[in-house]
Amino acid sequence: MSFNANIAMMLYFEREYTEAISLLNRVLALDSRYDHAHALLGRCLLQSGDVAGALRHFELCARPTPGRDADFGRAYAISGRVVEARREVERLQQRGREGFGVGYSLATIYAALGDYSQACDALEMALRDCSQTIGFLQVDPALDGLRDSTAFARVAQQLYDTQRSG
Repeated sequence: MSFNANIAMMLYFEREYTEAISLLNRVLALDSRYDHAHALLGRCLLQSGDVAGALRHFELCARPTPGRDADFGRAYAISGRVVEARREVERLQQRGREGFGVGYSLATIYAALGDYSQACDALEMALRDCSQTIGFLQVDPALDGLRDSTAFARVAQQLYDTQRSG
């Protein structure tokens, strides 16, 4: 199951949402409690415009999965529920003050809100706070709106430089 979920994740990063959704539905037919598959399916549905479906799958996740911190905030932002999205930003900022790496998650929510300046600032924070999912920077559809900015290019270069030297 993990193998198929990881293939679906690659399809998600390739923006092949229909294929990923089909594969994740097959995975969930075998294990309806597989949190990673629910989270990925929710992200695919969100990118496909099915916010309600995405939220249903996000709600079914019982345990943390990589990238999960931003799922609700992104869904709220994309659906125009700005107050709820900002509440998720505040929740993540509090987690950051507690020592958790939240910069990347914050960046994806800010990007969904259309606040690209804050999103790029959060990506720079992600480099410092060791956000778990920073490695997806170049492929994550959640950041597509930022890709043309010089700030995004600067963060991507810093990440590349860090990986080469580390």
